[in-house]
Amino acid sequence: RATHLVKQLLTLARAEPEGVTRVPEAVDLAEIARQVVAEQASIAEAKGIDLGLSSKGSVSVQGYPNSLRILLGNLVENAIRYTPGGGRIDVDAAIEKDQPRLLVRDTGRGIPAEHRQRVFDRFYRQDGGDTTGSGLGLAIVQKLAQRHHADVELGDGPDGRGLTVTVRFPVAQAVSVAA
Repeated sequence: RATHLVKQLLTLARAEPEGVTRVPEAVDLAEIARQVVAEQASIAEAKGIDLGLSSKGSVSVQGYPNSLRILLGNLVENAIRYTPGGGRIDVDAAIEKDQPRLLVRDTGRGIPAEHRQRVFDRFYRQDGGDTTGSGLGLAIVQKLAQRHHADVELGDGPDGRGLTVTVRFPVAQAVSVAA
């Protein structure tokens, strides 16, 4: 647990402005989604969770591939942590109304509306439940999304159960879409 906390603190520190200018590159969000789902599949399977990917084609934005992999990895990791066995997690990268977006939808315990803004605060953890965590995962997601000029939205999961996290990138960031 301490190792996980240290890794998350290092990730958060690296997401802070560094004074070093990096040049964004074309990144395929669908490929990032495929990689993250493949990396997390065995963990989800061991917990009895159906982890699926519904991305079709490519969804390219200008960005930083490693940062986007960390962003989506944290979202999927959280979904696995808070979804009970027998649950479902769907990951998708798509263009919606000309806007690139990533989506992670789960049938876990969700986040009540009154806590949704606070969960982006460092070390904030919602009361209740029996899972452990550092309270840094969504703070990291928020910081990395901001670096990409993207917005993170939290909503209800399927049928009002669980959570849907949508990361919307600016329309200007879309570089190409292939079916």
